[in-house]
Amino acid sequence: MWYSASPETAKLSMMSQIGYVREYLEEQNIPLKFQANDKLMSPPLFRNIYMGGLGEIVGKRMIDHLTDGRIDLSDMPSRYYEKFDFAIRDGVYVDFKDWNESNYYDEKKTERTIKFISEKLEACEGTRVYVINIVTDGSRRYEPYHTHKLANEKEIVTVPYLYEVRNGKVSPNGEFVKRLMECEIDE
Repeated sequence: MWYSASPETAKLSMMSQIGYVREYLEEQNIPLKFQANDKLMSPPLFRNIYMGGLGEIVGKRMIDHLTDGRIDLSDMPSRYYEKFDFAIRDGVYVDFKDWNESNYYDEKKTERTIKFISEKLEACEGTRVYVINIVTDGSRRYEPYHTHKLANEKEIVTVPYLYEVRNGKVSPNGEFVKRLMECEIDE
């Protein structure tokens, strides 16, 4: 759950502990700390626009880095605009999220979320979507990824983190990156 429009809520401090991400944010002129000023960002604007956009640009940069540029995330086809964040290829999509942890251990919430995502996947005529959280603080243990098998061999792959940032140590989700490369790079 999130409570305020703050760098902590946006996980900027965790993201900035990943060297290349910090450099990228600085290059993009994205402040890592918020300064007091006379502007106001409402919580819905912060959550839906700021955090959504931040997740997209950081997530794309992370996938590029973690796969040594071998996975190229492209814009969604215009007919599917805003269904998911990016396409890997026709029918295979990526959606970056900042999910509340209950999405991973509350069975009913997970079921509702998977149903919602499966409807979007169907609307996009897709076969697979990767739903990816950017970072975790490591306070809970998660599987590196979980594949939800749907009808007609469709899949929703939920990924609780690309990086775990805990006690000054930064650890990539290597098991997921390996799976992503095995499934999405044509040999």
